[in-house]
Amino acid sequence: MLLKRFRPWVKWVIGMGLSAAVATTAFWVLGYSPWKRPESPRPADIHRPEAGEPPTQFTKVEFIGRKGGEKQYHFNFDTVSRTEDDGLVTFQGLREGIIYQDSEPVYFIVANTGSWLEAKDNFELEGDITVTGTDELTLRSEKLHWDGKTQVIIIPVPAELTLDDMQAESRRMEAHMQEDRLYLQGDVIIRDGELTIWADEV
Repeated sequence: MLLKRFRPWVKWVIGMGLSAAVATTAFWVLGYSPWKRPESPRPADIHRPEAGEPPTQFTKVEFIGRKGGEKQYHFNFDTVSRTEDDGLVTFQGLREGIIYQDSEPVYFIVANTGSWLEAKDNFELEGDITVTGTDELTLRSEKLHWDGKTQVIIIPVPAELTLDDMQAESRRMEAHMQEDRLYLQGDVIIRDGELTIWADEV
């Protein structure tokens, strides 16, 4: 009597077992196995550097420079790359740059791209450059070059400068930091209140 009652369950269990065995065999033949250790994923090709790309690259980089224990600059970049041959450092997305004097922030800089050649201490910025200062200074241009050896800033393209209430425009600017001199060259326009000056060079 008991055997008759359990016979349907035995048939069901045997049937499920056979079905599982057939399914397991089919998966095994097709190359799928629940006991097979999965292969570790291979690095995606997108992470491999392309031909000509720098071997070293960082994203979301924060640079802080100090001299004699005092902070000199603080830069936040989206991407920074460095070449091995000439030590050229290039970057994209200068989201926030701060220049300090006597440990106090004095100038704030943003730009699209730039580069720094360590051997010559040359620093260049390009694209939507804005420099603002705590002394009511604002400078806008598309290119800026800093020569660390001569301490001269050269802006070889049109630029706009605002200092206090004075506004100046020119095709080229040079700032000699050691001499505390600013040269404006080419189609110079200076507006100071109601006074406007046009000149080739100031």
